[in-house]
Amino acid sequence: MFGNFWCLSPNLLINPMMNHLDITRRTLGITFLREQQANVVLWAPQAKQVAIAIHDQPVHLPLTNDNSGYWNLETDLIKPGDTYTFVLDDEKECADPASLAQPEGVYGPSQAVDTGKFYWEDSCWINPPLDEYIIYELDIHTFTPEGTLQAISSKLGHLKKLGINALVIRPVAPFPDSKEQHYKESFIYAVQSSYGGQPSYNT
Repeated sequence: MFGNFWCLSPNLLINPMMNHLDITRRTLGITFLREQQANVVLWAPQAKQVAIAIHDQPVHLPLTNDNSGYWNLETDLIKPGDTYTFVLDDEKECADPASLAQPEGVYGPSQAVDTGKFYWEDSCWINPPLDEYIIYELDIHTFTPEGTLQAISSKLGHLKKLGINALVIRPVAPFPDSKEQHYKESFIYAVQSSYGGQPSYNT
C-alpha cells in the first residue's frame, strides 16, 4: 500500500520492500513455528502458575516455568485467528502483553497472528542516502476523514508530488479512548483495530 515509501513508527519499524523476515521466533508472545505448532512465551516472574485460555475452547493449557521468570508452551491447539488470554494463579486473567492484535480493544482478549503468512514484496528496493530523505510525519487518525491505513493509500500520490519519500507514522498501538489516542497506548506490538490492524499496516 505504501509504494516507494519507508514507513516508520515509534513502536514499529517496517520496511515494506522486503521479501522475507529473518525473525523465526518471537522472544515473547505467540510464534507459529510450523503449520500446526505454536510457541507461547510469557514473562511473569511473580506468578506461581500460568495457563493460556483459548476462547471457544473449554480447556486451559498450562505453561512451564523455566525458573528465570519466563513461562513457555509449545502446542498444536492454538491456531491463527484464535483469541486468547493468560490466566495467572487461577485467578487473574489478562491479555498478552506482547499481543500482535487486539480485535476487541485494549480490554478484550488477544488474537493469535501468524507473521510468516505475509509475503513482503519489492525486494529490489534500494534505500536512498539519508540526506535525501524528505520525511512527512503522519497521524492516521486525522490524516483522512476515514482515519484508516487503507484510506492513506489514496493520498500517497499527492505526497509523492510534494517530494515526500518517507513517512513517520505516529503511534499506532491500541488505545482505549479516541480522544486520547496518543497518550494511553498499550500493547506496543499491536496496531489499533480501527486503523485496519496489522494486515493493513503490512500491506
